[in-house]
Amino acid sequence: MVSISAVIIAYNEERNIGRCLDSLGDVFDEIIVVDSYSTDRTEEICRKYNVRFLQHKFESHIQQKNWALNQARNNYIISLDADEALSPGLRDSVIKAAKDWKYDGYWLKRKTSYTNSRDPRDVRYVERKIRLWDRRKGVWGGTNPHDRIIMDRDATIGNLAGDMLHYSFFSIETHRKKADYFSSISANALFISGKRSNLPRIVFSPIWKFIKSYFLRLGILDGMHGLKIAYSSAKGAYMKYRKLKKLNASGRPRTAPSVCFFNTNKNWGGGEKWSLTIASGMKEKGYNVVMIAYRGSELLRRSRQAGINTIGFRMRNTSFFNPVLLLRLKRIYRANNVKTLFLNLSIDLKTGARVARTCNVENIIYRRGLARPIRGSRLNRKLLTDVVTDIIATSEYTKKGIIQNFRNVLDPGKIHVIYNGVELPPVEEAKNTEGMLVIGSAGRISAEKGFSFLVELGRILYEKGFDFRISLAGDGARLEEIKESVSSNGLGGKFIFHGFVKDMSVFYRSIDLFVLTSEKEGFANVILESMSYGKPVVSFDIGSPSELIDNGVNGYIVEDRNVSEMAEKVEILNRDPSLLKTMGVRAREKIDSDFSLERHFREVEDIIRK
Repeated sequence: MVSISAVIIAYNEERNIGRCLDSLGDVFDEIIVVDSYSTDRTEEICRKYNVRFLQHKFESHIQQKNWALNQARNNYIISLDADEALSPGLRDSVIKAAKDWKYDGYWLKRKTSYTNSRDPRDVRYVERKIRLWDRRKGVWGGTNPHDRIIMDRDATIGNLAGDMLHYSFFSIETHRKKADYFSSISANALFISGKRSNLPRIVFSPIWKFIKSYFLRLGILDGMHGLKIAYSSAKGAYMKYRKLKKLNASGRPRTAPSVCFFNTNKNWGGGEKWSLTIASGMKEKGYNVVMIAYRGSELLRRSRQAGINTIGFRMRNTSFFNPVLLLRLKRIYRANNVKTLFLNLSIDLKTGARVARTCNVENIIYRRGLARPIRGSRLNRKLLTDVVTDIIATSEYTKKGIIQNFRNVLDPGKIHVIYNGVELPPVEEAKNTEGMLVIGSAGRISAEKGFSFLVELGRILYEKGFDFRISLAGDGARLEEIKESVSSNGLGGKFIFHGFVKDMSVFYRSIDLFVLTSEKEGFANVILESMSYGKPVVSFDIGSPSELIDNGVNGYIVEDRNVSEMAEKVEILNRDPSLLKTMGVRAREKIDSDFSLERHFREVEDIIRK
């Protein structure tokens, strides 16, 4: 049986919150109410129940719900608004699901009521909602105020019997007022995401809304009542696009100056983790932060979960020739009043930076983490010299690669070497339960990460009769190839493949040391992370690792591709547990002194303030 946390957001809900909490009964492991500093009796009523009552400033529906989601102790969540309640039948279905959890999420049927009775007569099925789910598989998204749970692509979804009762409207007049209020929020949300209104949308959107409400959702069966509801819904759609048209016409920013992180990588890697970490940190420090991420990407999902204003964007190699996309991007910059722009990818640089220049974005900062040199093309020369205001290199090694093809045209003072930072985790004892040396490695399973050398390392240690296990975290195109190589070398019992790991803390604590077999690395975040957990690192000498590891002090740097030498260093650490422990302590001290997240933030902020 799984433990479920019930999560509710509220603001001035004295009329509804008691009914909502009563409907939950004693089914849930914990009940959390996140209040936006209500001025009525909401808090007083909640204190009468066994709930965790928290208060948090309201920024938007999506951000508030994701913040509330992160406060839960359990991974299994049921989420309600304060004006919703579980029917007895639905509550029983939730109990059954908890006892035999089969899916990643569940559809719930929601009925909207236009009366305030406990057994309303004038109700109709409005829509299905995912409100019970495993938060590791889904996050709040959508467009404010119409939030919805966005599940991972591989997530499985079932159905629950019973009804979620929605007491949103106590009268037609209430519906009209709420429609007007929500239309303003929706129009502003569409505006800051770069959307436009036009005459066809103003005309046909309300018509479609009326058809959907009155005919497709059977509002016609409610007679005059259903007709009024459909009319109110259509009017809300009309007002939304009329208000959006006014915002489009004004072109004025509706927010304080923003820092924008532009990263449209589909995959999750070091650059994406950096974007999320710095964006989250700046948001906590009071910056107005915007994230532009690829639709459906892990970065977009995590960014929304962190409560960051996130805009989904599809970027292609030919995007710079797409006038519609360029106009939308220009509107996003202007609507969000972007003054500082961070970019990580060359594809984003070609489009995002050039459009930013036309919008008078003051700081256009390109962060380079790749080890390979930048092509010395005419376009790149134009971008780096005339468009980009500053360049962040993740290491001295990366800086050399940037300068290589631009020695006579690029001002070296424009390039700032800022090593990545990491937050030191709490000191905990290692959780290696293997009874042998556990060697860890992690990264995207691709050619440049050199995991074929890791297999060779395993073969050498195995032939020496070494008692070990290699724990590998990561996913990628060459995963099956590496697995086949492990099997053909008779190492099936020596390798553990974890796949993509969202929470690496458990992984780092379960290993004794970390090895890096990459063929090239602009900056290896995995080295920082493993050292922060007190793990010594053995790495090939490929440039940037030697800027992080003090050879023989907190790890070893070995000749590039010399797997035999790497095996020797691993043996030394295995034979001398005290040395292994001492190097681990020194590794953590190195991170604390030279690579703290606080120091990294300070250096990044210095560029913006300049």
